[in-house]
Parts: sequence; structure tokens; C-alpha cells
Amino acid sequence: MSPRLLGFDRATGLAQWWLQDGEGNWAQMASQVAAPILDLNREAANHCDPWNAARDVRMVARIPLIVIAKWRNELGVDYWNPDHQQKVEALLDDPDWRWLRTDGAASNILLIAGGALLRSAHGVPRGEEDARSESRAPGKEAL
Repeated sequence: MSPRLLGFDRATGLAQWWLQDGEGNWAQMASQVAAPILDLNREAANHCDPWNAARDVRMVARIPLIVIAKWRNELGVDYWNPDHQQKVEALLDDPDWRWLRTDGAASNILLIAGGALLRSAHGVPRGEEDARSESRAPGKEAL
């Protein structure tokens, strides 16, 4: 079985792969080099003021797209679903996912669909080095 690259986005570092085993089983795999994002998170957490110039919005995390896919596929947490906000907040407060945060604070965040989680001062939204995620065909065995 050899993976075939379906697409690569230079801006995000996200690659999509097609895997087939020759017996009718297939999987789509995504990979992303997340190290640059995690380096930015570490630098921001240690040296940056998380508030914007107007002091009304605070960046609390940068979450690589591959981590968002991993949460959906393995934990059933959909970052893009507003009903899952408390679950996202709990994950960001969990020590296992601490490296996604850009601030040094606990949660109280509001979700904004996009690259970062933001929190307004008034409570109103404004505005693993490499990770992998797989989606499989319904009813097909794992490759």
C-alpha cells in the first residue's frame, strides 16, 4: 500500500493523503507539521501580551487544524460546533493540551470559528510536533 498525496496547503502545512490496500479498503489521512504553530504558542505564552491594542480581545490559543480533526475523530469534540464549546474549553484547560494555549490563564473563553480562540473583555466574541488524523470509508476495516 502506498499513500498518494491528494493536496498540500502551504499556508497551513496541511497535507491530505489517499491510502488504499488493494482489497477495496481505503482511508484518507491528513498530516500537518505543527511545530511552527507550537513554537509561536510557546513564545506568546512566555513573552507576549495576549490582549489586543484596544484591550477588548484576548487570544488564548492557536490550535493546528490537525488537532481540531484529531479531537473530532478520536474524542467526538467538534471545534466548529458552538454546542461543544465547554468541551473545547475543558481540553484547553487539560494539562495534556496546555501547549495549545498562548496565555497563562484558565479558560473563560468564547469560541470563534477560525484559527484562534478569542475572548472579549465583555464576554462577547470579536471578530505532538506532527499530528495525523484519518477518516475511513463507512463499513471498511482499518488498513
